[in-house]
Amino acid sequence: MKAFLDNFAAVLSAATFAVLAMSVTHEYAYFWSIGPQFQTFLTTTDYLANGVLWLPLGIIIVWIYGDWSNMDPPTSRLAGWQRVIGNILAVAFVLFVALTATWPVSFISGILIFSLAVGWWHVRSRRLAGRIKLEEPFQALAWFAIRVGPPILLGMFIWGSVNASSDLTRTDNAYNFRFAGESADHSAIFLRNFDKGVLLRDPVGNKIEFHRWDNIVTISGPVTKTTSIGCRLFNWCVVLAPPS
Repeated sequence: MKAFLDNFAAVLSAATFAVLAMSVTHEYAYFWSIGPQFQTFLTTTDYLANGVLWLPLGIIIVWIYGDWSNMDPPTSRLAGWQRVIGNILAVAFVLFVALTATWPVSFISGILIFSLAVGWWHVRSRRLAGRIKLEEPFQALAWFAIRVGPPILLGMFIWGSVNASSDLTRTDNAYNFRFAGESADHSAIFLRNFDKGVLLRDPVGNKIEFHRWDNIVTISGPVTKTTSIGCRLFNWCVVLAPPS
């Protein structure tokens, strides 16, 4: 505990940098699908603030992968025919992912791409880390960054694309916006909240719109309904009876 408190400033800086890196990666993939020009409206504060949308899931991914990646690969060598079959299956899996994956990435395609990349990096990172020779504790930190960093950033990139795919197709939970100089409300899908304004999707015209805060008079949203966790995370919605 004393060592942690003595290095609290360094730990806080590293944590802030990690969250910012994951947020930038997530938002880059998101706006690559929504529209790259809209990403120029984001500030550093926006990257950190919008991190609350995905940070809980990101922490779970970091914990699961960090724990799983500690497992040692099998030490016994495979026979020749086993390697041939393994290579054939690997090539078939790569071709299947390449032929079925779309952009923005769907949830299923995201799992396939992430599994393929993590499996490859799990083997490759051990060879790469063996070439790095540093004094402790930097050796352990470098090994952890090499082992966990790229897969986590890839996971955030894929998750950003999955979020964009959902936001570009969903029609539920529309908000009502009243703009300056207008008497009627406009129904739109609330995508992002920025320091400079809000990003919306018009479900009728199917277009993305940005409105500055000084152009918005009121915002009203629907009352949250009882939905499954899958609906919240992946837009796999099942109608549930309201709690009695």
